[in-house]
Formats: sequence, C-alpha cells, structure tokens
Amino acid sequence: MYKKLIAGVAIALASGLAVADDAKASRAERIGIALGLEKSLAAAKVQTADAIKAQTQAIGKQFRQSGMPEELQTKLQEPMEQMISSVVNSWDVKVAASIYASVLADSMTDEELVKTERHYQSEEGKKAYASLSLAQSKTNEYILAKSNEMMQKEMAVFMEKVKAISQAMRDKQPRQQANP
Repeated sequence: MYKKLIAGVAIALASGLAVADDAKASRAERIGIALGLEKSLAAAKVQTADAIKAQTQAIGKQFRQSGMPEELQTKLQEPMEQMISSVVNSWDVKVAASIYASVLADSMTDEELVKTERHYQSEEGKKAYASLSLAQSKTNEYILAKSNEMMQKEMAVFMEKVKAISQAMRDKQPRQQANP
C-alpha cells in the first residue's frame, strides 16, 4: 500500500515539475517574442549573407586583377554562390530561437522570468530593447565594414604573394626542350 502511495506521490511531483518546466519554457518563449527574436535572427541571416557576398566580391575582384581567365572566373561563380548559400542556410531561425528560450528557461528562476517578461512587454522595456538592438546592429555594421575593407586590402596582398610563389615554382621547373 505504501509503495502505491509513494509511486502516486512521485508521479504527481513529476507531473508538477513538467508543468512548471512547461510554464517556464512558455514564458521564456514569450520573452523571445516580446524581443522580436525571430525577426532579429532573420535579419542576422541576411546580414551574414551580405557580408559573405561582399567578401566573395572582393575575391572576385582580385581574381580579375590577377589575370585569371574569364572562363575560369565564370566557372567559379556557381560554386561560390553555392558556398554562400550553404553557409547562410547552415542554421535555422526557429532552432536558434528555441535554443535562446531554452537557455533563458534554464538559467532564470520562474520569478525572474515573470519580471523579465513584464519588463520587455512594457513600453520602457520595449524602448530599452529597441535601443540595445540598434546599438548592437550599428556595432555589427562597423565590424563587418572594417572586416570587409581589410579583407579587400589583404586579399590584394595575398594574391600578389600567390602570383610570386606561382612564378617562382614555374621558374624552378626544368624546361623541356623541343624535339627536332
């Protein structure tokens, strides 16, 4: 009889914990919604694509300047676009949002989640988050612009080194003499 009672209490406790966990997860998801998380993640995906395209355009420019045959440049275009697509689509917005909500639920108490949800649903919280998001976006733009600028400069230096190494290797190869 006691075993059945203990088992019943254990099941009730486990069910209560599952409901509490579901409530925390739901609250964490609502915080993500209040923050416009999926929209921000989708924008990050576009920003990543733009950054990669800028870098590959810089590489293409260096290919042209290096004297790479036009036919080879054309043939490289499709694999380059496939690479960009693969990188950009390597992660999913909904999965990332789910991870975000899961971390919130796991790292905050129920009370903290309630306060956080209320804060970000308030006008003050919405304004604070919008300002933080704008600051982060501008910071990311700066980092990407500087990185792309340096990538273009360094790619030119790199391509010159590639040409020099390639020429040195050609110069080392024994010359074949034509047979009369």
